[in-house]
Amino acid sequence: MSTHTGSDAVAAEFAERVRSNQAKLISALKPQYDFIVCGSGSSGSVVARRLAENAHVSVLLVEAGGSDDVPSVMEAGQWSVNLGSERDWNFRAQPNPHLNGRAIPLNMGKVLGGGSSINAMAWARGHKNDWNYFASETDDPAWNYESVLEIYKRIEDWHGAPDPKYRGTGGPVFVQPAPDPNPVARRIDIGGCGPPQPLTTRGWRTQEPLTPFVYPGFTQEWASPASRT
Repeated sequence: MSTHTGSDAVAAEFAERVRSNQAKLISALKPQYDFIVCGSGSSGSVVARRLAENAHVSVLLVEAGGSDDVPSVMEAGQWSVNLGSERDWNFRAQPNPHLNGRAIPLNMGKVLGGGSSINAMAWARGHKNDWNYFASETDDPAWNYESVLEIYKRIEDWHGAPDPKYRGTGGPVFVQPAPDPNPVARRIDIGGCGPPQPLTTRGWRTQEPLTPFVYPGFTQEWASPASRT
């Protein structure tokens, strides 16, 4: 068996354990929980995961949308199919006179994983000057670029040219450079707008924060998601 086939089998077995455990927990929701996290987007997923690391508390993750286990979410190339679908809250901005009266769509995810399940999966870490500005405004060096960079490095599992100063390996979020960026992207880079952003995909399957942060906790008896189906 090849390494690739072996890893796929392990992933499939783990996914089945998650489904089985969560089906059992959802069928017998408790009357109360120690912590209830509302929304399973990029922030809610991480909060729920950190809380669920404590086996002495019970955690309920509540999501208004349905499951993310659908092709349009799991297959990165289909991300645009989600826009305007039942997995999108379908918000729109007010008509703007500076845009010929157009009302611009404000796509936000209504699905496990939230907006990270329906977007294009670009991994953006924020500008250095922004982080230093936040640190200055709060008078808290924990917000500065150097501090936040170390957090990002712990999060990342970087699969590109080794760059230990700026990139981390072994973290929960798989990140890789675009394997074959469109020539237009390279021209944008030359024009000074920055290089093509790394992607959080694994074999062109979407990896939103729900997967690396929350799914490991979904095998526990004290952590349960509840979503509309």
